[in-house]
Amino acid sequence: MINCEYSCYPCEYKKDIYEHLKTLEKERYIFRNRSPQFGYRNNLIKWLKKLFEKLEFSRITLHLAIFLLDFFMDSYSVKPENLTLIAFICFILAGKFEERDADIPKISEINAILEHNYVKMDIIYLEKIILTYFKWKLTVPTALHFAEYFLDYAVIREDFCKNCYSFLIKEPPSFVAASCILAVRKSYSLKPNWPYQLESVSNYSESVLLNCAEHIIKFKDKNRKQRKRKVEQSPDYGYETEKGSPHSPKKKKE
Repeated sequence: MINCEYSCYPCEYKKDIYEHLKTLEKERYIFRNRSPQFGYRNNLIKWLKKLFEKLEFSRITLHLAIFLLDFFMDSYSVKPENLTLIAFICFILAGKFEERDADIPKISEINAILEHNYVKMDIIYLEKIILTYFKWKLTVPTALHFAEYFLDYAVIREDFCKNCYSFLIKEPPSFVAASCILAVRKSYSLKPNWPYQLESVSNYSESVLLNCAEHIIKFKDKNRKQRKRKVEQSPDYGYETEKGSPHSPKKKKE
């Protein structure tokens, strides 16, 4: 039973929205994993997450921005010193699509955030390049769109009674979202791991998702151990130095 009060999608249109997302999913671009800048991705995403928290945008905006950045970098060779600007414009484009107009920063605010004096026309020019690449279609479903839909079915009544990065990007977002839900349920030993409601709404069986879900669990556990090791070994008590981060844009001399 879905609680409409806490659902991310209006109950009256849930099925229609899901079917529309699945249709759009079939039209998504093919990710070829050929970006020479892929080594900078983790640091760019960390920077975008800080920006996301600062501007208080929705999670959907952040995930859409990362999608735009991933696929744009996959087809364009971008100089390392320009990656931060490209990531920021992807974030702003996602914000223009998902957020209120009043919440989108002005050019002066953009320059203050990036600590640079970019000309308005330069930013508009890059926006057009990115929009042209995506054929001006930003109605792209991400794994989060499907995850929020599946979450309405992720916890079943029995759960309460019992007291209870590179291969993913090539998979359909609905498959990744379903695998994440399965991974969480397995991690918390919720039984059944993949209840009938989730299989019915997602059209994915547990056997199809199992391999991906186990990879997600292993990746999560590995990252937790690595973070713990870094904190224990760091003389600065957890402050770590990142290598390979893109150059931050510098202020122009007046």
